[in-house]
Amino acid sequence: MGCLFVLFRVSFAVQKFFSLIRSHLFIFVFTVITLRSGSEKMLLSFTLESVWPMFSSKSCIVSGLMSKSLIHFEFIFVYGVRKCSNFILLHVAVQFSQHHLLNRLSFYPLYILNRLFLKNNSVADINLKHYKLTYVMM
Repeated sequence: MGCLFVLFRVSFAVQKFFSLIRSHLFIFVFTVITLRSGSEKMLLSFTLESVWPMFSSKSCIVSGLMSKSLIHFEFIFVYGVRKCSNFILLHVAVQFSQHHLLNRLSFYPLYILNRLFLKNNSVADINLKHYKLTYVMM
């Protein structure tokens, strides 16, 4: 049975973030020019259905991880649709800039995020030595 995979890589480094927005807007503008339909409604619909859920989903809690020590925050989403099941793979990579910032308080948001995912999802892996989190949500 066929699977449909859509891969989104969202990095909160400013350049990559705007690059993602630009790539989505290019696809939207191309579609509007091709179909020649109501662009304002399509833009609103596209934004609400495609872009906003990536940032507002209850499974992606970003605000708890924002701190002074956070330099690079990256999501990789793989969304698969099968005949009877869906799955979402979320990979979160967090890199810190300076060694002295890696104290106990820096990891408190990661601990909270780990607890939230363990409550609601079947697989959670956290590796603080390499500052990388990987979650699989069913």
